[in-house]
Amino acid sequence: MGRRWQMLLGLGAGLLVAGYSVASLTGCSNAAPTSSRPAASQLKEGLNVLDASDPSVGLSAAYLKSGRVVYIETRVGLLKPEVYRNEGRGEPDNEMDLRFVDQNNFTFFVQRGGDNFADPTWAQDVLRSEGPVATKADRTLDWTMAIEAATALARAVPATFKDHVYHLTNFAAQPNPATDPALLQKLAAFEAAAPKPAVGTQGYSGTYSSNVWTQTYVAKWSRGLLYVASHSATQMFANPDVGTWLMEISACNHGTCYNGGDGMSDDCYSWNGGAWWGSATTGTSFTGAATGSIDGANDGMGGCQTAYAWYSGSGSHECNDDAAYELYQGKHGPTNQAGWGITNQSSHCDGDFPACGASPSNFACNCAGSACSGDWNTPNCGGNNL
Repeated sequence: MGRRWQMLLGLGAGLLVAGYSVASLTGCSNAAPTSSRPAASQLKEGLNVLDASDPSVGLSAAYLKSGRVVYIETRVGLLKPEVYRNEGRGEPDNEMDLRFVDQNNFTFFVQRGGDNFADPTWAQDVLRSEGPVATKADRTLDWTMAIEAATALARAVPATFKDHVYHLTNFAAQPNPATDPALLQKLAAFEAAAPKPAVGTQGYSGTYSSNVWTQTYVAKWSRGLLYVASHSATQMFANPDVGTWLMEISACNHGTCYNGGDGMSDDCYSWNGGAWWGSATTGTSFTGAATGSIDGANDGMGGCQTAYAWYSGSGSHECNDDAAYELYQGKHGPTNQAGWGITNQSSHCDGDFPACGASPSNFACNCAGSACSGDWNTPNCGGNNL
């Protein structure tokens, strides 16, 4: 049933938001996502720490400004693969999830440390947040408040929450997606390359309306890893025809997230400037199809669902396979994924691995034997099927 999320209110000996109480949540609750969040009227101006009682589980907080609120939640996931824990970069030893939720309980930023969310209820919350659920003006305010909230929360929690602070601080250091010139340029470029059709135009899956035209953008970040390979993470955005990046998903792919600094660089991307499907497909949790696929296709998660293995093979995968699949979904969406698998892709490597660039690399969620030779290289977005 996944990790239990214990809603234990308080900081240290305990702080209880006035007028707000909630029963502990255990197991896989079917409660609506709104049930565990206090309304803006129940909060004080500024930061409200709702739960900072167990750093091994997670924390939650709310940030109120001029009657508007954003919610912040973290979860502790699985222990990272040994290769990442041995790097000595000061990162948390566990895969860490982080998300920001708007005042209408729609997720607009989520970080996934591994292949799945530590709290399985997050996947459906992300799915329900995929469409045009906010205006450009509202989301711009949400992004601004999220950065302020992350900064305030990182300063407020005890030292035992250092792993959570690490990711809050990295998030707060990034530019606002709604005002960042580089991201705005992507919006304009995609619109020019794939302009929206007129409303009422027939598409292969129905008639175009303003809520089914979705721009997607998947940036791949990478760096050298222990001088023998590359690590790849992705940063994924969706604009469901509202004129701004309404949602961002960060896939850390078991290791350093895109905003981890110290060598991580944005080296290529995939995109879809407009789509006839009704939901965004930025590679992580947006597909919304049946779960259970072991190769990642249409699994509702986005990451490979096979076992992680530093030496991928026997149906396993490693971080660069995750990144290749996320890049693929960003371009192709939820359709035609059944055949995705090992492909001969050109690639490059940011490490000093002697074989980098010597031969085409292969990526798949279910690498078999030596068929994925070269997947220690980081994918090149110009490769086949990306």
